[in-house]
Amino acid sequence: MLTLVDDALPAPVFRRVLRGVQAVGAAARYDRTFWHPLNEAPSNVVEDAIAPLAPIILRRGTKLAGVEWWIGRMFTTRVPLDFHHDRDLKLYDTTGRVRHPIYSSVLFLNAAPGGSLAVTHQRLVRRKGAFVLSPSEARQFETVRPQANRFAIFGGNLFHGVLDANDETPHGTLPGPTGSPRLTVVINWWDRRPTGVPRWNESRAYRALAHST
Repeated sequence: MLTLVDDALPAPVFRRVLRGVQAVGAAARYDRTFWHPLNEAPSNVVEDAIAPLAPIILRRGTKLAGVEWWIGRMFTTRVPLDFHHDRDLKLYDTTGRVRHPIYSSVLFLNAAPGGSLAVTHQRLVRRKGAFVLSPSEARQFETVRPQANRFAIFGGNLFHGVLDANDETPHGTLPGPTGSPRLTVVINWWDRRPTGVPRWNESRAYRALAHST
C-alpha cells in the first residue's frame, strides 16, 4: 500500500523546503491548501520540490493535472487529525459527491517522537445513501516513520492517519514534554483541480516560502 523513497530530493532543494517550512512555524494549518499545475513554473520553495518528485509519480503511467499541497506541523503528543480519506472537500460539502486524488503522498522533513504515518486498505463506499468504510475494520495496514527527506506514496482513496508519540492510534493528549514538531509537506496528485483550492500566489499566506531575491 505504501511506496517509500529515501533521499527523495536533491539536498539543496530539501534544505530550502525545510527552512521555508520552519520559517512558517506555528502559522501552518492543515486546512490551508494550495494548487500547483504540473505544467507551470514553481512560485515558492515548496513547489520547487514538485518537479523532482513528479517523475516518481508519473512513471506509474497516470495522466495528472497538478498537485494540491499543504504544510503539516504537529506535536505528536497531541495529534490534531483523526484518521481520514483525502478528498475534494468543497465538492463533498456542496454536492455530497466524493472524489479522491489519484495519489496521496507525504514528504517528511524531520524525525519526531512516534508520529508514524499509518495507511490501511479501507476505502469509502456508498451503502443505503451513506458513505461507510469498507471493510469496517482494518485487517491490513502499513506504517512509515518520519525521517528527513523521506517520501511516502499511497493510493488517494485509502484511509490513513498519524500515530501519536507512542506510535499508537491517538486518543487525546499524552503526558510529558512535547518535543520538536513533526514537519511535513503533504502532496495530493490530481487528474483535475479540486474545487476552490487557490494557487499559493493567489493567496497572502506563508510569505516565508517565497523565493529569495
